[in-house]
Parts: sequence; structure tokens; C-alpha cells
Amino acid sequence: MPLPASPSTWDITAAGRVGALTISGTTGPVSGTIFGSPFVGFFDDTSQTLSLYQNPQVTSAGGFDNTLVTPLTIYQGLLFQFASGGTTFSVLSGTLSSNSGANSAPAYTTWFAQNPPPTKVGKEGKDGKDHKDGKDHKDKDSKDHKDKEPADKLPEIHGSMPFLFDPPSPSEFHDPSIEPGRPTLGRPFIDTDERPPVGEAALRDDSGTDD
Repeated sequence: MPLPASPSTWDITAAGRVGALTISGTTGPVSGTIFGSPFVGFFDDTSQTLSLYQNPQVTSAGGFDNTLVTPLTIYQGLLFQFASGGTTFSVLSGTLSSNSGANSAPAYTTWFAQNPPPTKVGKEGKDGKDHKDGKDHKDKDSKDHKDKEPADKLPEIHGSMPFLFDPPSPSEFHDPSIEPGRPTLGRPFIDTDERPPVGEAALRDDSGTDD
């Protein structure tokens, strides 16, 4: 199984860094760019293995010509493919090593790449925007309608309001025959001099004698 049609663009994540990987060639010698830097490499169609050498350069250093520029960064990975939603996705995954050129062990980390790359989905679709606009329009119409309609007012009263009945005189709120300090709510139904005797006075009237 060869690499996807050339040139192909991949979304690559390596050591926490995200960028683009472009590959020209589908099998055998390949080239392209990785994180904007050129690379050369080889894809083995039999073992499905890809090897890349990032930013290949030589220089003269320490009395030697044609010395590889360090750090040396080598990517190695395997090719996988799977189908989802009618689309075939290709994935490259493996390790990368970086050699600083000093007398120290290379540093290894992982990387993977995806083709076709992920697509960004908008936060708000057209329908959502239209719905929002419709809501704003509705709110605006409601506000305008509310502003145009006058608020209900209570009927105005000119002059003083007449009493529904003649107000009682101050003397009618208190009966002198009632004990001082006892409130009354109005005039009694029977005048004081017309009230029948009650209690001890009534007994005296019934017997006609005063014991």
C-alpha cells in the first residue's frame, strides 16, 4: 500500500508541537517539508515504513568538509489506513530522535500525522445565526411596540372627592354613659335613658322592694 496521492498534506503532532507535513512521492524516495523545514526520506511499500531526515545539510567544521549539520532529527514511523464516514484516513505514527552531535545519547519522543487533516467546525452555523438574528429582531419589535403603546393611566380626579356619607360628628364617636377608657365603635342603638334595667336594678324593680 503506497502513501496517499502525491503531493499530500498531513496534520502532524510531534513532541507537543502541531504543524504541517507535506510529502511528494508515494513509494521509494520521498521529499517535502515538515514544520516548514525540508526533509528527504524513503517509504518502504513492503514494510509500510517511512524514514525522514529533517533539514539535511553539510558544513565544514573541525578540519573536515561535508560534515552533517547537527542536531540531526530523524523521523521513523509506520503507515496505517482506516475508513470512517465514507472517507479513508491515513495515519503515520512512530518515534523521532534528535542527536545534538555531542557525546550524549539521542533524545527520543513520539509523533503522528493524519491525512486528510482535521477540519475546523464553526462555533455557530448559518441557522444558528439566523435564529439569533430573529430573536434580536423579535426583541427589538417588542421593545418598539412597548414604547409606542401608552401606559394605562388612572382617571384623574378634579377637586376633592365627596364623602359617600356624611361624616359623623366627634360627639358621636363617644357615649358619655360608657365607662371612661372603654372605646366604642359608634352610636348605641338605644339611648341611655330608654335602656331597660339590668342586673340588680332589674331585681329591685321585679320585687318592688329594696333589701
